[in-house]
Amino acid sequence: TGKPVKAHQALTDGAVDSVVSDDMLEEAALEMLEQAISGELDVADRRAQKTGALPLTAGEIKKTFTEGLARAKRMPESIIRPQPRLLKPCGKPLTTTVRWR
Repeated sequence: TGKPVKAHQALTDGAVDSVVSDDMLEEAALEMLEQAISGELDVADRRAQKTGALPLTAGEIKKTFTEGLARAKRMPESIIRPQPRLLKPCGKPLTTTVRWR
């Protein structure tokens, strides 16, 4: 959704591997590093899990798509955003226009 979540919710959702207090952060990071070095923690596997496809059911996919489409339809008909770093050969800035019908 792009919305902020609390640390423990992120842990439950699998977005983070652990939640620790500020004063325990360095100790927890070193412990995780030791686990990776010893092979107890498979860093490549965790990266693949976090960057791979989300395990969503067909119903969850449909719901997410439907909600996103409904949000898009509520947007103004035309959104124009200047892109100052993109230049046409003539030197004029390009714009991006998105139309929702």
